[in-house]
Amino acid sequence: TKTNNFVYHEGSFIAKSPRDTSRPFEPGNHVWLLHHNNAGFGVLIDNEDGNSDLSFEDLDFVNIPGMVIAGEVNRGIHVNRVKLRLAPDDPLAFFAASSDGIHINGNGGDVVIENCDLGPNGDDKITNKGNYWAVTAIDLVTNKITVEPPAKKSNLNRWGESGQQVIFIRGDFTVIGTSTLASDPFRHTSKRHVLELSEIPRGVTTGVLVGNIDNAGARMVVRNNVLRDTRAQGILVQTRHVVVEGNTFEGIVGPAVKVALSLNDWYESVATGNILIRGNTFRRSSLSLRKSHELIHFDQRNDGGEVVSVIDGVRIEGNQIEQE
Repeated sequence: TKTNNFVYHEGSFIAKSPRDTSRPFEPGNHVWLLHHNNAGFGVLIDNEDGNSDLSFEDLDFVNIPGMVIAGEVNRGIHVNRVKLRLAPDDPLAFFAASSDGIHINGNGGDVVIENCDLGPNGDDKITNKGNYWAVTAIDLVTNKITVEPPAKKSNLNRWGESGQQVIFIRGDFTVIGTSTLASDPFRHTSKRHVLELSEIPRGVTTGVLVGNIDNAGARMVVRNNVLRDTRAQGILVQTRHVVVEGNTFEGIVGPAVKVALSLNDWYESVATGNILIRGNTFRRSSLSLRKSHELIHFDQRNDGGEVVSVIDGVRIEGNQIEQE
């Protein structure tokens, strides 16, 4: 549901009000009831000080009430031999995590996720992306603009850094122009940033969309992982220069691989393309009555929800389907 019926306090989970008849209970039991999407991380990479070249290896996650590994990194993240599993000896265990498995946002790319066994969770297994933001104020004298999320209240601690490229588009994907960050962006809050540009392209007005080209997560490899049991997608591909190879997808309710560049939902992905999907095994996946039945699903829509063609350079080869 969209309502959290429990509040986490150190040492216990407590019902919000008397009408919640479920009793308080101790950590380790029934954590799958919670959905503290942005407050119950296994590992949070906040990138306040600018992190690069991070490695997460040989970790075992059990009963995570939100996302398992999530956050931002300047560039370079390696996730290797990470396990997500149900609580042992608990017959009532349902999800090992209530939200995403690995969720990386606003980063300079070079992401490698390999040899992991990600068990039952309540949302996407793996996603790596940038976002489009809306221009809400313009100062032509100082070449500064203010940006905020256009729909979903996306947040970033570090919108970018000096010298990175940005692109301005309209809701139909028409490119207005590009520019360069003249200095590190100033953060009012994680949902409002001020960008000083080398120049503001002609045609940029409030309401147009702006994305950080260099912070859109390009260069990602996802290989030799086992992704089991989720009500959502297996891998959300929302960036460029991506290899999805040698993975096993099993019990994925939605598409095993969703390749997306859409403006009518969360405004995720600045650009998507140059993707190789090879040598993967699909078992009992994409069987939902409400989601797409395609194992590899393409979602390309403008801000009006109309289907467009904006994703390029996708190769699919040597995959195996073992549906029951």
